[in-house]
Amino acid sequence: MRTRTKGLILATALLCAGCLGGVAGAAEVDRPLARGLLELPETTLGDMRGRYLAGSNTVLYFGVQMLSSWQMPDGRLLSGSALVNIDFRSGSPVVSFTPTVSIVNTGSGGTLADTHARTIDSSGVANASGLVQNIQVTGDHNRVGNTLRLDVLGTVPSGAGGGSGPDSAQTTSDGASARVALTSDGIGVTLALADQGLVRQLIRGNGAGMGSVLQSAAVLGDNHLITNQLQMTLVLQRLDPASLLRQSVAQSLSQMRGLDHP
Repeated sequence: MRTRTKGLILATALLCAGCLGGVAGAAEVDRPLARGLLELPETTLGDMRGRYLAGSNTVLYFGVQMLSSWQMPDGRLLSGSALVNIDFRSGSPVVSFTPTVSIVNTGSGGTLADTHARTIDSSGVANASGLVQNIQVTGDHNRVGNTLRLDVLGTVPSGAGGGSGPDSAQTTSDGASARVALTSDGIGVTLALADQGLVRQLIRGNGAGMGSVLQSAAVLGDNHLITNQLQMTLVLQRLDPASLLRQSVAQSLSQMRGLDHP
């Protein structure tokens, strides 16, 4: 479980870093320095970035809820979900994983479109890193959506944790398949039907420092309804006001020791 935990947290850290990087990369306006102030070089600022947090940065809990659903015009409903909980409160990570897959027939009695003249190339998506949301559609009257939510909390949600199921689950029916798997470098949900499309959600990372969070749907047919939903919960340790003040002062003094004085 240690390798799996490393991959999951690496991908999530990459996602958060990408969000912060978008803010840090905003356009800056040149302004003259006030008298007596010294402009610090980029290398010094780079070493200080991210050091001043409102509270401890100790992770107590990390959770993932991943759900993909695909309603087809012939009445079939494909779904796959993954529930992951990583609890750090005991000092060592405790990982639980619950996969769920299903293919049911709702009885609408429609037909699937002939898609032999339609093509989609999604090969480049596999090479992307960071947060990626991809929708490719060649048919008509399709509704496709990707949604992602990240909650940073101070307390572990009630009901978090629990038992763990197998590392994977899969079901197939008339060429359609739904699969959920926990691997050494992440977790994933995949729904597929030949000549109609492919739906995926992935969180992955590796020891080389690369990782990604992917939500993707490639649809060849007509009249499909597809949703990808991903919710991540990160719980950080909260400090009381006195401890927070002591920590902030200590961090500030530590950083100032490395600054040059004019």
